[in-house]
Amino acid sequence: MFLFLILSIVLIYFSAQPLLVFYSLALLFILYKLFWRAGEPKVLFIGLAYFWLSIVVKIFYADFVGLKYEDLSLSYKIVETTFLALIALLVFAVGIFLTTKNIQKKVYISYTETFGYSTTKVISLYVLTTVVSIFLKGILFVFPAFSQLFNALIVMKTGLLFLLIHTVYVQKKQMWIIVIIIAVEVILSFVSFFSSFKDILITIAVVFSFYPIIVSLKQYVRNIGIVIATLYLLLIWQTIKPEYRFFLNQGTSTQTIQVSTTDALNKIAELAEKADPFDKDNNTVAQSVERLSYIEFFSQAMVRVPSEKPHENGALWLNNIMHVLVPRILNPNKKAIDDSQMVNEYCIKQVATADKGASWSLGYIAESYIDFGIPFMYIPIFLLGCLVGSIYTLLITKSINFVWGFSMVSPLWVYINSNGTPGTKFLGWFLMYLIAFYLIRRFVMKPVDKFLRGSSE
Repeated sequence: MFLFLILSIVLIYFSAQPLLVFYSLALLFILYKLFWRAGEPKVLFIGLAYFWLSIVVKIFYADFVGLKYEDLSLSYKIVETTFLALIALLVFAVGIFLTTKNIQKKVYISYTETFGYSTTKVISLYVLTTVVSIFLKGILFVFPAFSQLFNALIVMKTGLLFLLIHTVYVQKKQMWIIVIIIAVEVILSFVSFFSSFKDILITIAVVFSFYPIIVSLKQYVRNIGIVIATLYLLLIWQTIKPEYRFFLNQGTSTQTIQVSTTDALNKIAELAEKADPFDKDNNTVAQSVERLSYIEFFSQAMVRVPSEKPHENGALWLNNIMHVLVPRILNPNKKAIDDSQMVNEYCIKQVATADKGASWSLGYIAESYIDFGIPFMYIPIFLLGCLVGSIYTLLITKSINFVWGFSMVSPLWVYINSNGTPGTKFLGWFLMYLIAFYLIRRFVMKPVDKFLRGSSE
């Protein structure tokens, strides 16, 4: 806390937007106090912190490079928008807090309990689910009616990192296998247009955040080293991504991989070796900040609504709800939503649409503003927070024990980090995740749990 206070004072003092920086850092501290809970993996905090970063990253970037924050936006309302977005995040977080605060009173939790799980069997299960996950990724678009459900199962599989790491970490057996499995997962994640190594590494951080932190200089140095290495890896990826994707699809302008896994890995190694993310010519850092930030469309919508276009009085959220109530699995002919068209309707800048292979979204915060304006926009945002918190609580309390429960919620930081997500996708994600959980809980969890128990080392 002392280090955070000192850093905050420095950032506020040197910022061109001291009030905005003060509020941003105060909100981060509130999120920490609400969600850094002993006895739980820090899923909620990490997801909300990532959400927070997507709102404020340009503020700190502008101060760092000596630019005016306002000059990084087409909207003259960007400062006002940032305050409103941070308030929206706080309201969303309060909804989550109110529906999750009593979890530990309902569930037995222990840092040393493994329920007799065999490390060998747990490792075998994780390898098997990885193979199944790869198969589901391969057929994701072959069966469009099931694509959202398959994607939910793929995300849920990542959560089994908690089951794997907890069992091995507590028993101190075959820990070297964890390193190998994670390394293989990270390497194979690059054989894709949308490299998921970041998701794997952050989920690992979520898992280890469950255990009590032993404060030591050695641990600080190690953790800082891991963070720096991860950030550098992200910058390398951003640098080589366009050329690498062109190699993967062999210039076909599709999101298909036209080369072998070996060729893909050789190519990415070749590109990474030559990449310099800090080269002024490629501007990788600025592009990474631009990609992480997601507040521009909201701010542009504030310029046009209601001065040029009236508030929609709930029409957008009604459409979101009705779209999700009839999922594609029940209606394969349901019309696909082109999020870019909504951006073009309400924002200043025009963007490429789905027919050009692009998709841009306003995000549910902007949609709530367009529907209801200030302050009523915060009502649906609060209700979404309550929905997320209720689902988080249900997944933990309805699992057969806390190990399975935390495995089910560990990957949810991806969904909680929802800034820029349209309402249809937000509701659809959580609905499909609930269906996937029901199927796992009903047909898989108990027999697999029985298989994992017992000695087979």
